[in-house]
Amino acid sequence: MESVGYYWFEIWTESLLRAFAYVVGVEQLKLFTSKSAEAMMMLIEEKNVAPTAQGSNIPQIVSSTEQTIRALQPGKLDWIVETQGDTVKLSIGSCPFAQLCSSMISEIITSGRVDKAKLPCLMSELAVGACRTKNIKSRSVMIQFAPGMKCVTQIGTMEV
Repeated sequence: MESVGYYWFEIWTESLLRAFAYVVGVEQLKLFTSKSAEAMMMLIEEKNVAPTAQGSNIPQIVSSTEQTIRALQPGKLDWIVETQGDTVKLSIGSCPFAQLCSSMISEIITSGRVDKAKLPCLMSELAVGACRTKNIKSRSVMIQFAPGMKCVTQIGTMEV
């Protein structure tokens, strides 16, 4: 199978996310990206295309998710994990999704349709998805949004 160009893939991804938000609602966008990230992490493990996230708690899994992402997307990625007990504060500087988030998520925030804490950080949702593949129900909350500069999310156990 011929490889798909990165730019084409980026546009396709943004169009899927925009269509989903339009059809189902912005509030459901985070759930969709979170479940998509979980499915992606399951496929990475199933197809053995990259090292999978390892660990038995959120800080360990989030830290090891960086290696999975780097194996699939070489290049500059600032991934800083600060452990805060059973939760982590994940800061992401340089990010392959910065352009997508800068256009789409910024547009949603400025429209005032939803609180930014309820919006997804695509990179942190990959870490949340990795936690879920290890049977740890987790969720992220966006604290700071500045794509390509510094996005910060807190990842912790999901209250059931």
